[in-house]
This record gives sequence, structure tokens and C-alpha cells, in this order.
Amino acid sequence: MIVTFDEDFLVLAGEVEDHAGIVYCPATKYGIGQLIHALFLVHGVLDVVDMRNHVEFL
Repeated sequence: MIVTFDEDFLVLAGEVEDHAGIVYCPATKYGIGQLIHALFLVHGVLDVVDMRNHVEFL
């Protein structure tokens, strides 16, 4: 899984057949503490199978 602020990864997710998962967040939406908290939440709710070929928007 990759965590990114880069919208290009959203385009790539639609172009490739298989990926481990992407967590996307606009760069200025959260402070670092809030972002880490949100990522812990994603980690607790979605497992590897759920994230496969999935884009999670924060």
C-alpha cells in the first residue's frame, strides 16, 4: 500500500491491472498528527485483501 498526496497515483490506479492499494489525501487537508490517526484507522478497518486494487480517499 502507498500513501500519497499526488493525484497522478489515482490515474495510475485506473491504468494498472493490479496494485497493493492506495491511500490518497490532499496535501493540506490534515496536519501530520491527524493524518497518522486517519492512517491508523484505515489500518484497523481494512486488511491486505480489502486494500488490493482499492483507492481509499481521506
